[in-house]
Amino acid sequence: MQSTFRSSPMLILRRMMLIVILAFSLGFTPSTIKAQTLDLQEVDRFITSLMNVYDIPGAGAAIVQNGQILYTQGYGVRNTQTGEPVTPDTLFAIGSVTKSFTAVGIAQLVDAGLVNLDVPVVTYLPNFKLSDPGATQSVTVRQLLAQTSGLPGSDDSAWYSGRLTSLQQAVEYVAGLSLAAAPGSAHIYDNYNYAIAGYLIEQVTGQTWQDYTHEHILQPLGMTTANFDIPTLQQTSNYASPHLLHIREGMQPDSFVSLEGIASAGAINASVREMANYLQFQLGDGTFNGESIVSAAMLNEMHTQQAAYPPMPPVGPTGFQSKGYTLGWITADFYGYSVLWHNGSIDGFYAMMMFIPSENAGVVVLSNAGLGIGSLFTLAASLGLLERMIGMETGRDVVTALNEEAAFDPADRQAKLEAARAYQVNPAEWTLLIGLYNGAYGQISIAEQDGKLYLDTGRRTSELVPYMPNGFLVANMPTEGLITTFTFVANANGTITLYQDGIEIGQKG
Repeated sequence: MQSTFRSSPMLILRRMMLIVILAFSLGFTPSTIKAQTLDLQEVDRFITSLMNVYDIPGAGAAIVQNGQILYTQGYGVRNTQTGEPVTPDTLFAIGSVTKSFTAVGIAQLVDAGLVNLDVPVVTYLPNFKLSDPGATQSVTVRQLLAQTSGLPGSDDSAWYSGRLTSLQQAVEYVAGLSLAAAPGSAHIYDNYNYAIAGYLIEQVTGQTWQDYTHEHILQPLGMTTANFDIPTLQQTSNYASPHLLHIREGMQPDSFVSLEGIASAGAINASVREMANYLQFQLGDGTFNGESIVSAAMLNEMHTQQAAYPPMPPVGPTGFQSKGYTLGWITADFYGYSVLWHNGSIDGFYAMMMFIPSENAGVVVLSNAGLGIGSLFTLAASLGLLERMIGMETGRDVVTALNEEAAFDPADRQAKLEAARAYQVNPAEWTLLIGLYNGAYGQISIAEQDGKLYLDTGRRTSELVPYMPNGFLVANMPTEGLITTFTFVANANGTITLYQDGIEIGQKG
């Protein structure tokens, strides 16, 4: 697998905040809103154009309005090496959109009288512990689902590395995490909240979270091909592979990341055709094809904001601003409409479900490109499709708005990638660049080996791929699909300064 560069803390924060702000606070000024018949051919052109802008290998999209599935379509390829096409039945990882399924499971247990949202978790999990004994006894089921338990939201390393392989292990692990807030006092997004909720379902029902979810949610919704783990996914005949950017080769398939340690927070794999069924259910009255999934009262409860986000000023020209968290969904305002949405991100995949209950309208967009270009693509597609469904005239192109807010220039990215792929490497050009650079983030080593130039921060070594004599590219993590530019500048005094995306990070000598 190609080495990727993890930026310095300040640069990661800057770029990640741009992406997060896009997802949580985008602003454009509406002009008029009118009813409009959806032009499905234009939808095809719109999605295809977005895939070209954001360099997305494959995607699926679904549109639901007024109780009807109006559109499901696959685009691009499941795997850039095999060229297999995406269809509406191609399975994608949906990441944290899984959380809303776990919330549905808890809601069903509330309807059955087996769980009360407002009693302590220890009522159902006697061995459950947090680092604070008082919090252990007070944190409620509702606070888990609303992400207000006080868990810190900053420690995903244990499950990501594979050290946690079950929900029980995740529940045991959180006992060692210091709380960031008192239960109920603040919204802090943490995957372990939903791992605990999934384990609670297991203990109350005697079934695994996977078996319960399959029997009581997926099967009744006709989601018969959806599954929960990589081995099962890879046994199917129609699944998408995750993709990461390789500077020379473009978007290439990458390895899957297992979520078994926090399965109920993010492990579902599903197709847009079947996710359209789920969206129909979410836009309805708690039933699907005449069968009750949850009561209308509990569906409404799941859609009701439980925790408000800190006030954020509108950012940019889109008029989309997130407000808070429900039981498994994020609330937002979009041109005066109340929107529910959630994204899902895991290496090489990005998913988005967004709907407006008052208009009985919503969209699902799935992609096999991750945080970075995947988030921009799914957000642009979701907002653009909702605009078309409701007939919004914004006076501003959503793609232009998003790219401005993310400081993302697709033409510049493509030009640099093409330059790198055409560049004739001459290691002799690097003689003066090789050496040690000292800066605010410590010492950086630049070295040549086997005709390639490498940057070593002491924590990670990455190949610097030249696109001009003093300019180099690295595929950037964690904002997948984006690139980091490194430039060496010779100063008048003979020293050389190293810049990362225009910011000085070290001087040689």
